[in-house]
Amino acid sequence: MTARGPVQPDRNGDESALVESARAGDATAFEALYRGHCDRIYGLCWRLCGGDPALAEDLVQEAFIRAWNKLHLFRGDSGFGTWMHRLAANVALSDRRIRLRRVMREKAMDETVER
Repeated sequence: MTARGPVQPDRNGDESALVESARAGDATAFEALYRGHCDRIYGLCWRLCGGDPALAEDLVQEAFIRAWNKLHLFRGDSGFGTWMHRLAANVALSDRRIRLRRVMREKAMDETVER
């Protein structure tokens, strides 16, 4: 993850302009959105993954990659931060489900081998 900074998009219009620029492919605008939201998204991912810093960073990265790829779906009904929060929560919860299934599958295989 790149260095987090105090750059906070202005909530009264500048963020909308950043979103529109990012939609048009402006990576600098998306970076400004990232910098404005990465700390909060990291905190969310950290809590949802059980406090594993490396996993939280991976989840943040995945969430922002998905945001970049799905920015065209952002309707603006809510703030970008709200949309990003939900997207990151979905990424973290999906990861948790995948990990839980893997553990359950391995446990079932171990029980089968023990018989």
